[in-house]
Order: sequence, then C-alpha cells, then structure tokens
Amino acid sequence: PTADPTPPGGDDPVVDALWKAHRRRMLDIAFRILLDPADAEDVVQEAFSRLARTDVAAIDDPEAWLVVVTSRLCVDRLRTRRRHPTDPLEVADAAADPFNPGAVDPADRVTLVDNVTLAMHALLERLSPAERTSFVLHDVFQYPFEEVATIVGRSPAACRQLASRARRALRADSAIGRFPVDIALHQQVSERFIEASA
Repeated sequence: PTADPTPPGGDDPVVDALWKAHRRRMLDIAFRILLDPADAEDVVQEAFSRLARTDVAAIDDPEAWLVVVTSRLCVDRLRTRRRHPTDPLEVADAAADPFNPGAVDPADRVTLVDNVTLAMHALLERLSPAERTSFVLHDVFQYPFEEVATIVGRSPAACRQLASRARRALRADSAIGRFPVDIALHQQVSERFIEASA
C-alpha cells in the first residue's frame, strides 16, 4: 500500500482532518484483525469512503464510528475468507508492518519481525472471526467489552467469553513446546529479544 494515499472524501476538510487524525489507528486495528496489509488498507479506505458519504456532523464520535465500521468490515472479510479459504502461509507476505513510518532500515529487523509476527499470525489464524476481533479490540487496543459488543454484534458477556476463549486457545497453543529449552539459553534469548525490540 502507498505510504499516505489521498483521503476518499475528496475536498471535504472534515473528512480530510479525520483521515489525518485516525487513519493510522484504523490501519493498526484492521492489520491486527486481518493480518494482511493490503486487506487492511482496503478496509480502511472503505470505512473512510462510507464516512465521506454520511453526514459527519450528525456523528457524535467519529473515531468510535470509524472503529465500529472498520471492525465490522474486517469481520465481514474474515467471514468471506472462511467461506473461501486461502493458504495460511500467505501470511508471510504480511510479516513486515508497513505502517511504521519511523522504521529506518527494515532489513535490520526482518528476522525479529518474521519470527514474532508469523508466530502471532499463526496463533490468531486458529481463532474464529468473532474471537479474534474480541481479543484484538479488548486485549490489544483496550476497548471495554461494552464497545466491543457493539462492534461484534453480541452481548458484552458473550464478547468477554469470546476473548477468554481466545486467550485460552492462545495459551494452549503457546504452551506446547517443540523441544525442551535450557533455562540459561532461554534467559539469553529473552534478553536479546527485549534488546532488539527496544
């Protein structure tokens, strides 16, 4: 996707200002739900296109409106993928996060990004669309379950259960080790990871 495409609102200064203020956050939400930068860009473009076609002045909280529309578009796209599955290894194309404008040299981080992102993507791929959306919005973006419920279209209790089920699934998958790891080696790798992340 392009670094900073033009907003879909045309000459509308309100939509343009909202685009500049909230595009990156919507991309972040869409990318973490869909795990595909091109799909995330498409969803965000569609969300802002819908915003441009509505009466923005009648919307109390445009950012919340955008989060709801972006998330619902993501869920729709995930459901479409479920009906028409693709190879999960295609997630490898999404390994590098193209939405980080501060990255100086992506080649320096490619190993770390590949390992961590692909591992997380592989885990998230096993969740249902509703589980993934509830988990990402609540646990990653800290949205309260009441807001997640309006986005997912279920009750707050159901969203709480979906996020809990997602956490259990992720814990169960991550608890299964392929081989035993020496404690000293584990400590050394952890320190290197934290240093590289910083």
